[in-house]
Amino acid sequence: MNARDPLQPLQPDEATALGAFASRRWDEALLPALTDYIAVPAKSPMFDADWQKNGLIERVVRDAAQWVEARKLPGLTLEVIRLDGRTPVIFFEIESTKAGSTDTVVMYGHLDKQPEFNGWRARPGPRGHPSTWTACSTAAVAPTTVTPSTPPSPRSRKR
Repeated sequence: MNARDPLQPLQPDEATALGAFASRRWDEALLPALTDYIAVPAKSPMFDADWQKNGLIERVVRDAAQWVEARKLPGLTLEVIRLDGRTPVIFFEIESTKAGSTDTVVMYGHLDKQPEFNGWRARPGPRGHPSTWTACSTAAVAPTTVTPSTPPSPRSRKR
């Protein structure tokens, strides 16, 4: 079998297979890692003055770096950047696979958390998975599948 030409559009069967693969990888590799991350109460310095001594942010940074490195992607580089008195940042990159491309994509994320939040209506997240729900509310991500139980009134919004 010949490799597909990456410049050609995906065929319907290829798109279906790709979607099934992505769904499997999400369930098998990503959700367990997110669930483990959520279980660690690694509060940001604003909510945990002893964050360095407690070591929880260091733990989730180490775990995240190990998870990324375990993907064994060719050309992947990863660095944990530490500055005194600041929470560590994970920086990783991989070059584009498109020949001659100069495009760059930058993704930012932080691993320190805000205090637990319980103001959303209790319902499962995408695919009915409760840890996806927890990840969305705990990690302060703004998922499109979650809505407030009652919308704020116009007067309660800051102007």
